[in-house]
Amino acid sequence: MGKMTKVPVPKKIRAADDGYPAAWAAYRAARRAGHTAEEFGVDGRELQRFAARYRLAKTFTGVYFDGVSKRTAATPMAQYSV
Repeated sequence: MGKMTKVPVPKKIRAADDGYPAAWAAYRAARRAGHTAEEFGVDGRELQRFAARYRLAKTFTGVYFDGVSKRTAATPMAQYSV
């Protein structure tokens, strides 16, 4: 395996932050209490996908490239910044 280059994305995430949207905990509590996503006016599957993508974007810290220079690796990083 070649030289690994990590290009980090600067991001500060609070230690207590699990990465989900701010109101996600309240939504999950309502769901556990028996409410449906449709009662909130949303499609539950779409909301789950949104929350997963939101969490991925918020907790993203970088990408590792194998065998490329920092300069080469930095070029696509502009596309990955959130």
